Amino acid sequence: MEGITSYAALGDNVERINHSGTMNTYRVMCEDGQGIMTMYELYPGMTLSFNDFVGMTSTKSMFRLKDNAEMLCLNYCREGRIEWDVAKDESLFLGAGDIGIDDHTMHSSDFSFPLKYYRGVTASFEIDAAQKCINKGVLSGFAVNLKNIQSAFCNSSHHKVVKQGVSALDHVFSEIYTAPDSQRETYLRIKLLELLFLLDSLSSSSDAGEDLYLRRSQIEKVHAIQEAITCDLSSAKTLKQLSDEFDFPYVSMQACFKQVYGMSIHSYLVHYRISQASRMLRESDVPIGEIALSVGYVNASKFSSAFKEATGFTPSEFRASASSEI
Repeated sequence: MEGITSYAALGDNVERINHSGTMNTYRVMCEDGQGIMTMYELYPGMTLSFNDFVGMTSTKSMFRLKDNAEMLCLNYCREGRIEWDVAKDESLFLGAGDIGIDDHTMHSSDFSFPLKYYRGVTASFEIDAAQKCINKGVLSGFAVNLKNIQSAFCNSSHHKVVKQGVSALDHVFSEIYTAPDSQRETYLRIKLLELLFLLDSLSSSSDAGEDLYLRRSQIEKVHAIQEAITCDLSSAKTLKQLSDEFDFPYVSMQACFKQVYGMSIHSYLVHYRISQASRMLRESDVPIGEIALSVGYVNASKFSSAFKEATGFTPSEFRASASSEI
């Protein structure tokens, strides 16, 4: 069976490192690490790719279609977040449970990972080969028109995003992600066809996705705010002060920050403080009171309450547990 490389070039920064039957594993070289893509060629022109990018901030895609090939792609974010430069001055963001639907024409671009990790699944369909396979009767009674689906979701310069919980698509992707080892490929084939069936139904509904983009100027301000609130954890600037300092309208600032990082400014700062404190508790003998002050809490009591609410452990319990695992 011909795979995705018969109709697309993956790019010079992608290297195949393993091959077994219909499965191919690729290493993607990034600026500050490497990602892994595990692809299953399930039917002619139909591929599922499990994507794992952890501990890195960005990568560049050199993907391009060959010989006028046309594609339909579903990009499901399982964990983390991904920022996708889709135009000169615009980016798309996917968070956990979101599904981006596109025709792969804008996959030669920069990708960033605001939370420094992204795990997800991509279902890819090369229109011509996949439609021929469907027309030959891949499953009795199963009939969808891929061109019609592509037209419904990819009829503008913008990708469509189906948000978490809007359709049954995210449930099927979740099942794909946790596919059993026993008869794994058979299970994935069934789920791939289920995705197409649901997508066909969704294409004619009012839930056929949204255009969700941020301008580069908005993204740059969000990144500047993130740097400002994390470089000095003792700072207690209010949202109003941040809005004034960065000339960013109050409501827009909060909405844009959440779109980039997947949480409010307050929630992000709490998460960051607890993350930094957890690292210090694991890796040092610094007294808990000093750690509390260093991550922006006025005293150990408030820090302990916040830490337990976030982790389920007091700082002392967390440190003891971490020490016992060494």
